[in-house]
Amino acid sequence: AWDVRSGNPVLDRELGSSVVACALQPGGRSAVALDETGNLRLWDFRRQCESFRLSVLAGAGSGSLSAAHCFFTDFAEYIVIGGSGHGGCSSVALWDIPSQRELRMWALDDEPSGVQFLVEGRGSVFSFLSVSTAGAAHTFSHG
Repeated sequence: AWDVRSGNPVLDRELGSSVVACALQPGGRSAVALDETGNLRLWDFRRQCESFRLSVLAGAGSGSLSAAHCFFTDFAEYIVIGGSGHGGCSSVALWDIPSQRELRMWALDDEPSGVQFLVEGRGSVFSFLSVSTAGAAHTFSHG
């Protein structure tokens, strides 16, 4: 990440593998990146450090997913991760950022590719929509 005014790097880090998804917080205070090994990292640009790292896959960490393809986060309370679960079915996992643990996993019955999310949060209750490239749509609520 670079400072727009000076052009100097604010944070310069390398990941251990290819990034599959990333997001920049509105206002540019932090960023999140998910790599192909299932490591999800949040960086704080003001403190110039990695705030936390989650291993979201079943084999490498405490998650239920076998592969992670995309995510959505509010950068403070939750992360919703889409990917593949046991048997290769599309799955969605909800993680709590403060406790750094998986709260829930939903297994879907469509193909595991191309999951995208639209998320709307309202305090501790939120809902989201998962749409696959196969055309299947699922809505979820948690709270």
